[in-house]
Amino acid sequence: MVQKFDERLDYKELKVESGGVTLQEGRDYTIEKTGQTVTVKMTPEYLKGNSSSDIIITYKTATNKKVEEKGSEKIDNTVTLHVDNLSAPSNQVSTALLYEKHHEFVSGTPGKELPQEVKDLLPATEKNLSNGSQVTPTQPSQTEVKTAEGTWNFKSYDKTSETINGADAHFIGTWEFTPRPTYKATHEFVSGTSGKELPQEVKSLLPADQTDLKDGSQDSDSTKSKRKLRQQKVHGASSHTTRLLKPSMERMLTS
Repeated sequence: MVQKFDERLDYKELKVESGGVTLQEGRDYTIEKTGQTVTVKMTPEYLKGNSSSDIIITYKTATNKKVEEKGSEKIDNTVTLHVDNLSAPSNQVSTALLYEKHHEFVSGTPGKELPQEVKDLLPATEKNLSNGSQVTPTQPSQTEVKTAEGTWNFKSYDKTSETINGADAHFIGTWEFTPRPTYKATHEFVSGTSGKELPQEVKSLLPADQTDLKDGSQDSDSTKSKRKLRQQKVHGASSHTTRLLKPSMERMLTS
């Protein structure tokens, strides 16, 4: 049995059967491969006792990159039977090329890579699609993914459908990132005594602003401990009054 494969096909393996029994290579037959031609020869030992038996040969092949060069028409292969130095076509096999539908996710936010939680939502590849069929992209199982840094939202695919024309279908889906909002905690001291302005000694105790606070976080109050300012006036050698100032505080949370 001589099988010459089209250049768009790569031979992988074969199986020889007779009467529902799988025959053994080496004992019952041999295989010779030259270029795109694969020859199966039954051994003399097998033919002695099974000369009238039907033989079924199943070939396993795969398309190669030349499919893209030569187009999407079907591939015809003819198996030739050689008996007593005579050859005769015994079977013609037509191979219809099948294609796949692939998906790809990309980030639509400059400088931000897609997290694994988004990549895990990539739809599975759909196989065995015939040429000329129209396919649509598979939507992700969820379109919003929250992470510690913010939220990823699925926007859309680059196209709503594609007709397979001698190549696999490919859809690109874009996700955009929205960072979690951050806030700032500021402090302000005011005088609670009418007609009295705060002295610089009090103003210098103003806590520093806190920045990049995430929504839901608790601001640490840096003024919880009582602060006392002791002012003392000295006249000559005698010490006079000491006044304790208790400034009120107003903490403001601004976005």
